[in-house]
Amino acid sequence: MIIEQLTQNDENLWDDYVLKTDGATFYHLIGWKKLVEKVLRFKSIYLAAKEGPEIVGILPLFLTKNLFFGRKLISVPFAVAGGVCTNSDEAASALINRAIEVTKELNLDYLELRHADEKRGQLITSSNYVNFILDLDSGPDHIWKNLRSSLRRCIRRSMENGLEIELEATDIDEFYKLYSMGQRNFGTPIQGYNWIKNLFCSLQKYHSIVKVRYKNETIAISMVRKFKGSVSEILGYDLRNYRNLYPNHFLEWKLIEDSCHQNYKTFEFGRSLPDSGTYYFKKGWAAKPTPLYYQYYLNNVKAVPDLSQNNPKRQRFAKMWRMMPLPMANMIGPIIRGCFP
Repeated sequence: MIIEQLTQNDENLWDDYVLKTDGATFYHLIGWKKLVEKVLRFKSIYLAAKEGPEIVGILPLFLTKNLFFGRKLISVPFAVAGGVCTNSDEAASALINRAIEVTKELNLDYLELRHADEKRGQLITSSNYVNFILDLDSGPDHIWKNLRSSLRRCIRRSMENGLEIELEATDIDEFYKLYSMGQRNFGTPIQGYNWIKNLFCSLQKYHSIVKVRYKNETIAISMVRKFKGSVSEILGYDLRNYRNLYPNHFLEWKLIEDSCHQNYKTFEFGRSLPDSGTYYFKKGWAAKPTPLYYQYYLNNVKAVPDLSQNNPKRQRFAKMWRMMPLPMANMIGPIIRGCFP
């Protein structure tokens, strides 16, 4: 077995491996590599474990650096997961060891690998986040019976309010308008319009925009990803003034129903911190909280940096950011967001 850095000639071989291998995510695709390189200018170091001409394991890495959080290798930025992917313990160890070597060779502060299952080796593990996954095999009727009773009431009320849904919209401008408002209100700097547009357009076969309308006005919107039998809601927002109509509950349930009817296997609500508001909202949908393992090798630092929303400094920043005028937040946000990959 050898560990090689990916060349352009092997990109199709890499994607073939992603599509056929259990545990490989959307973020392992070459399309994500090209998106991050094009829009954010991050340098990539993609490692492949090979036996002869065959790929038996992969590890995508990006070099990120800024004045606030130092220099690191990360797999992968702006993603729930996407670290080592292989069915071989030998390949996993070899890929992690090579990533540690690169971290030392480049004299970086640390290495961060985002895994859906814990890997062994010289790594420090943090499992602060969980990803909520709903099994769809039982069908919508069975899922409905398992929902929290208060949640079923909210869904019923939403259906009585004259809401309409569009499941395959493509209006990226309308999406960005609402989503940017939501990020500002959450106290989170947004990725730029260029990132959102390129994500949707360059990888459009995996994405759609879902809109909930009330009297011809879009009051909730979401970007949805479909990949390898799973549906994921990745970005979205519902207008505060219309929350008494429960548009977000309406959107979630219609998405789950549609995903069942299209024979998808799972529905992913995305990651949350335990005991947060989003954690309890997602838990109410009878989705299973699945731990995420973010693992680190510390080279020039003594502790794992705390970039989570529980960090008091980040909470103070969020409070300030919510008060910022939307045009200014949209202008400055992409610069700041690039520091939190």
